[in-house]
Amino acid sequence: MDVQTERMYCAEQINVPLELPEILKAFIKQVVLENPQNLVEFGARYFTELANETMDFEFPLEQFRDLRLAFEDIDTDSQFILSKETIGEVVINAGFSDLNFEGIWQHANFGDSLNWKEFIVFLTSLQSLPVPDALNYIFEIFSSEEDSSLTLADLSQLADFLFIRQENLPENFASDFKQAIGFTGDDIPEKNITFSEILESGILDVFTPSEQ
Repeated sequence: MDVQTERMYCAEQINVPLELPEILKAFIKQVVLENPQNLVEFGARYFTELANETMDFEFPLEQFRDLRLAFEDIDTDSQFILSKETIGEVVINAGFSDLNFEGIWQHANFGDSLNWKEFIVFLTSLQSLPVPDALNYIFEIFSSEEDSSLTLADLSQLADFLFIRQENLPENFASDFKQAIGFTGDDIPEKNITFSEILESGILDVFTPSEQ
């Protein structure tokens, strides 16, 4: 654009593409994850690969499971709240040494301590999975190999961690989700639930096929 002949005099002249916010959000997440030394070169490579549809950053499921087990090994009293320093050590020792832990922590606006389950859920949210896929991923990470279910109490907490990081959720989805899985008022029934049962409840039907 010739800035001499096409100057902008008001905000209404700016036409922002609808997909720009999502593209920039994904780029920022990638920068936080990889902490590149040369941002310009990284950006050039990122957008070139994105244009060729080859940019695909994923965390292996087994690595997440190992991370959960590592936290459980040190959290013997099931207090769940650990210091930033302890969480960082566990994350690095569990094979996430390539992550920019400090950048991720600041990006999430975490404090000096955190529920380690929330940290794992936050890492999964960096993959920008659709809500149904993200919930399924959480089941895969936090349920045992012998039993693919979660208690309603555990699922409620993990879902809260997930939903708070999700943008553009349908209105009242978080409360509707809890009702769909069996909550009555503030009471949490003492039972387990599987991801298949959540699908059968129909609560995830609000997400279009293109988003699933």
